[in-house]
Amino acid sequence: MEQLTKLEKFRILAEVGCKSKSTIDNYERYIKEFTRMYGEHPPQERIIDYLHYLKTEKKYSNSSLNMAKFALKFYYEEVLQEQVTEKIPHIPRPKSVPKPV
Repeated sequence: MEQLTKLEKFRILAEVGCKSKSTIDNYERYIKEFTRMYGEHPPQERIIDYLHYLKTEKKYSNSSLNMAKFALKFYYEEVLQEQVTEKIPHIPRPKSVPKPV
């Protein structure tokens, strides 16, 4: 079997892990941007830098930040086979106000 690229390996592992097509596509988008900015195997500290960039420069919502966080966690743990030890802060979901009936 030929050598797979990290993105090909990611897709296979995500499909085997029963991720939905939209989740896989979103994860792949974050992983591509992250590796384009920092290389294929950057130090884990770059995860925080990337999330900060998404929040401050691109003005991403907390939901999008969480998606990026889980995409990178999957990339490190499943593709790179490296346990994420960098402390990544909890990103709260925005509180929704109930609609009156």
